[in-house]
Amino acid sequence: SSMGQYSATLIAKFCPKAISPKLQAMRNDQRGYIKIREKMYPLCLQKGIRGLGWRRGGLRRCARLVRRYTKFNGMMVLRPRWKRHGKRYCMAVAAEITPELWGKLLLDPSEYKCSKRSIPIPQWDIYALKPVA
Repeated sequence: SSMGQYSATLIAKFCPKAISPKLQAMRNDQRGYIKIREKMYPLCLQKGIRGLGWRRGGLRRCARLVRRYTKFNGMMVLRPRWKRHGKRYCMAVAAEITPELWGKLLLDPSEYKCSKRSIPIPQWDIYALKPVA
């Protein structure tokens, strides 16, 4: 442990936007999901919606549920800011996320284009799931 490593850890903790884009892309790829919209609900993704209910746990658990109970490489929509009895809602939405698109999203999450507009709803964030090989 050097002073430089300690300083980098502190900066990353208190200034998350200071993390390098390549490191962030690597972390998102390892996790298997990436946030592509914040405080939005996508109108273009109205088909193939499947609610997975109120669940304890965060994004990692919701991502596992979406992969287990849906048959598509899709999007994951989670309500991270609002809880009911300590649980958060997990919802899967069908969308085609190809390996090529996933690579683009890792570099620039705004690369995902909706055919219709997204409406601002503060409770919803939109996450893309990494396609399963």
